[in-house]
Amino acid sequence: MLVGIFAKAVSAGLQGGSSSPDFNFGAGVLFPSQIVALALVFPATFWLAWLARTGDTWGYLGYRQFGWKPLLLGACGVGVICAVSSFLITENNSTMLDLFRDSDSKVALWITVVLLAPLTEEWVFRGFVFEGISLARGGAVTATVITSLLWASIHLQYSWREMSVIFVFGLVLGAVRHATGSVWPLILLHVFNNLLSCIGLEWDLRHPE
Repeated sequence: MLVGIFAKAVSAGLQGGSSSPDFNFGAGVLFPSQIVALALVFPATFWLAWLARTGDTWGYLGYRQFGWKPLLLGACGVGVICAVSSFLITENNSTMLDLFRDSDSKVALWITVVLLAPLTEEWVFRGFVFEGISLARGGAVTATVITSLLWASIHLQYSWREMSVIFVFGLVLGAVRHATGSVWPLILLHVFNNLLSCIGLEWDLRHPE
């Protein structure tokens, strides 16, 4: 979703907006920018993985079969994170609430947040970057921590508490990546997490206190 934020900031700058544009952007910006990002990420990461000359380009990116046990354990981890964060963070992010409230297309917004963002982010962070760090003698633990930090840092629309939760979620995803060697369960877990978040946002909008 960082691409949509960047596009909004550039648009505000071109229109002579303030030097600190807000992050309230609709699906009209977010959806097409995420499509473009996805179209660029897949061939770019494949090409870079091919340049690594490991002999298994698809495996480098984590395009492997996986067992269901790590996925189920990861889903339990996501559930625990959601439960704990609901107590630590009592209010939904105002930017995301505004995004869902004012969206010009709820269908496009849900597709972007629930499906396109997880695909793009997992292919980059725990597909390409994770394997690169691991093979560069960093190991799985280092790769998990670094990718989690990088991933959390791009979520500029959130507070530091919410970014901390995202970092912990990244650690869970990194552990599943190491256990399975596959990016597919990470995408499924990411989709599951974002789906729960979207349902929660819609619930809060429809049932204000």
